Amino acid sequence: MTAETPATGWTILVVSLADAGERRARITAMLERTDWPWRFLDGARSEPAAAPYDATAAMRHRGRPLTPAERGCFGSHHAAWAALIADAALSHVLVIEDDVLLDPGFDFAGLPALMTATGIDYLRLYARFSVASRRIALVGHRWLIRFRRPPYGTQCYMLSRHGAATLLAAATSVSRPIDDEMDRYWHNGLPIYALYPFPVLEMQSGSSIRATEVLPTEVSGLAHRRWQALRIAEWLKSWGCDRALRAKDRAVAAALARFQTG
Repeated sequence: MTAETPATGWTILVVSLADAGERRARITAMLERTDWPWRFLDGARSEPAAAPYDATAAMRHRGRPLTPAERGCFGSHHAAWAALIADAALSHVLVIEDDVLLDPGFDFAGLPALMTATGIDYLRLYARFSVASRRIALVGHRWLIRFRRPPYGTQCYMLSRHGAATLLAAATSVSRPIDDEMDRYWHNGLPIYALYPFPVLEMQSGSSIRATEVLPTEVSGLAHRRWQALRIAEWLKSWGCDRALRAKDRAVAAALARFQTG
């Protein structure tokens, strides 16, 4: 493959701890019934070497330390982005955690072409919360939407090579949970587009790599006020960026119309 021949392949990376035997058996049985390319990516138990943990910044950004599981979850997804960049044959990767059910009738294989045609580099296929969003256009019987606020969750999303490189460049240290870091579109320049209704369900059991414990900590009144002030500043940045993205939304809708009729 040369610089003149862009990568066109895609794969599914299942982020899962190596010893999560029951979850791995379940998701293997699900994926082996499809013709989608996929493989496991062993979940990390600590932050990535390329993005060290910054405890001081975590207190400033979150008002508390990050748990070891949160730091490991960050390392796991960071490794998925790096795996896409490292494989010259891939243009896109679908990252899923080991606690999801994928709609076997959904055209996951068609997403790279859709994303390329519309200039979307980060496409969510699941979210933890229902937050403010804008409808862009219909894709079949689903809506392409853009979340105006972080919806959180890393259960299932697709990235282009450019999207992965952008996240790697933006995440130079670990001071927030991974979903918080990914959804800061006003910082990393990746609008949060999604397809809704989601073609993915989260199982009740929960992921083997997601944080479950909370570290106790004493937070001073001053530290709490600083955290609240930073949250307000982040909200103002997101508000301004959201308004600026309306022109991109119109361009995405127009490109999608051409894609679907061409």
